[in-house]
Amino acid sequence: MVKEYPKKILAKTKMVLSRIWKSKSQKTEKTDTDWRSIYIASFVALIGSIQGYSIVPTMWPYIKFLNPNVGEIANGIFQGTSALGSAITSIFAGYLVNRMSNTKPPLVIAKALMIAATFVYLAVELDKKAALYFLIAYQLIMGISTGFGNVYRTHIAMATQESERSRGYGLGMLSGSLGTMIGPLFQMLFALIPYPGLKLLFGLHFNLFTAAVYFALLTSTIGLLALIFFFNGKLKVLSKEERVKKQLEIATVLPSVPSSPENPLPPSAIGELKVEEVEEIKYDKIAVFVLIFTKISQDINVLILMSISMPYAMTVFEWDSHELILYQSLFMAPMGLCSLIFSFCYIRFNFDKKIPVRIALLLGLSLFMFFFIATFPWPFISSTIPYAHPKNETAYFNQSEAAAALLQFNETGELVGCNIAYKWCETTPRINLAIFSTSVILVLGIGIPFFAINLDIIYSTVLGPIKQGVLQGFFLSSGEIINIFGPIIVTLVYTASGPRWIWLFTIIVSAIAITLFCIFYRRLIPFSKRVEKKLLKRGIQTTSFP
Repeated sequence: MVKEYPKKILAKTKMVLSRIWKSKSQKTEKTDTDWRSIYIASFVALIGSIQGYSIVPTMWPYIKFLNPNVGEIANGIFQGTSALGSAITSIFAGYLVNRMSNTKPPLVIAKALMIAATFVYLAVELDKKAALYFLIAYQLIMGISTGFGNVYRTHIAMATQESERSRGYGLGMLSGSLGTMIGPLFQMLFALIPYPGLKLLFGLHFNLFTAAVYFALLTSTIGLLALIFFFNGKLKVLSKEERVKKQLEIATVLPSVPSSPENPLPPSAIGELKVEEVEEIKYDKIAVFVLIFTKISQDINVLILMSISMPYAMTVFEWDSHELILYQSLFMAPMGLCSLIFSFCYIRFNFDKKIPVRIALLLGLSLFMFFFIATFPWPFISSTIPYAHPKNETAYFNQSEAAAALLQFNETGELVGCNIAYKWCETTPRINLAIFSTSVILVLGIGIPFFAINLDIIYSTVLGPIKQGVLQGFFLSSGEIINIFGPIIVTLVYTASGPRWIWLFTIIVSAIAITLFCIFYRRLIPFSKRVEKKLLKRGIQTTSFP
């Protein structure tokens, strides 16, 4: 019975409950972020990530299986074509977002294009002679789709407040993390389906090379419906006057601050801060440039990893197409687990407050450099790369001997080892599998997610409360431009001289990025902190943006 409880306890309980309710109400009033839409967009991003990590690893083995004579340059063309489509549409999609203040149309277009791309991929089986051209077309459409889909990041930047940014981008990284785990798991299951596999209509088959595409067709349709019916892409964009008022709201005058050259506002001018005094405060263009260069350096590193490292590993460790798919899946599993842990930390514990964003970026850059130093073909390594030979048979390390042995080999089938045309295999040291595997897991599992989320956070906060569509699009396109011709150039250098010069170039670029980052370290701060610093010079104390 209620009467059994002392009145003081009841009063105390009511007071505590009222405080909790008031706290929750204030928290709700503080932000008007539409988290449901961010969750829906994250779900759609998860679908796209699963598709990428289950389809892309099969493309090179697929074309290699259909045409064993195709060179590594084809893999570079795949990457460059995708980047071309993404670079063209990223800025255009950002412009659409700025014009419409709505991210829904570009995201719907992205998912519709992804569905169309799956049909192009399936057409490979109908005309195997044109397989290379179909896969290039597939990559182009997927690149355009990616460009439109990149507005998801813009949505997070413009729909969340500065204090919520790590949670928003944490959800984005969670989508990619789960994709790195789920995608390879599906691919491992699909790899069990033999070729040509289950016969379907119109001469199509369900096998290890096409199963992921049928899965993508299903999940893309689900994602499209989710965007159409449950996603709200409308953004609340502050006008110029509202942005100025927002800056004025965080300013509180310090009566004790005297007039001085550093603090030119005399006490009599306190409280008379005018709009035009704050209107001059804009985002730091030098900081934006440094972050864009940092982004470019990261994209160069990822370009090498994605376009060369796996074909290079296939050559060095004598893997066939089926083994390459298997090992890629095994690499992705721990990588996805590490990414998942980081995602959870940023969503649940505001990890950017535990490890400062700038420190995290430096750590990410250092891990990239570590990978290329650890896997560099150092001269002190005694063994070299074996030339092409049948699986589990004698390997030759001299080009002329290997060529003579192949002339006596009459069977047809996939060979393992280095392409007989590459002279550099004879003198290039053979890296260790354990070192390569550990380095790949570290850089892809920790380096990429740790670097990517913090770069997104700091870039969006440096820009501040403005329409970020075009600037976000330019930010993403700056790296994609490298990927247009980069894969082709990299593969040409690789086929001509091996990995040595490519690895050395990447180490130098990473070193330059780290140096720039250290020089302009103090300028790489959120826009709210920049406002504080500017106003403090006028003798005004401020508080941060919410």
